[in-house]
Amino acid sequence: MFQKTLLALSVMWCATGAFAAWEDNNLPDTTGPMKDATTLLSEEKFDEALVVLLKIDEDSPNEADVLNLIGYANRKIGNLDQSAIYYSRALDVAPNHLGALEYQAELFILQGDLPAAQANLARLEELCPLGCDELSTLQQALGGS
Repeated sequence: MFQKTLLALSVMWCATGAFAAWEDNNLPDTTGPMKDATTLLSEEKFDEALVVLLKIDEDSPNEADVLNLIGYANRKIGNLDQSAIYYSRALDVAPNHLGALEYQAELFILQGDLPAAQANLARLEELCPLGCDELSTLQQALGGS
């Protein structure tokens, strides 16, 4: 019963965009430092956003959304090793985090690791049987897979 409920919630979250990428303006409402960080990210001020996000992580460690965005900011400024660490941490905390799966796959693509990116794509296909923004974006990044 629990697994069916979890699957139903995953489908609902995918369909409603509740876990959609922040850059698509579908992230749940944020306030305070998280709002500041997402604003900085949307303005492509990745170094500044990273400072805010690292402080949030220091104050409230192991929040998957924060870890994912730290990975994203690091990827955007070219710190690919740090990016990989934070995506892995986000997925350790929340293995079904749609944004982290998508962004990690985008990192894999940058690194030329297409099999790993395809594995994340397959995972997103499992988690979003009706489709979701992360799945669509990753399919486009992989050339329409």
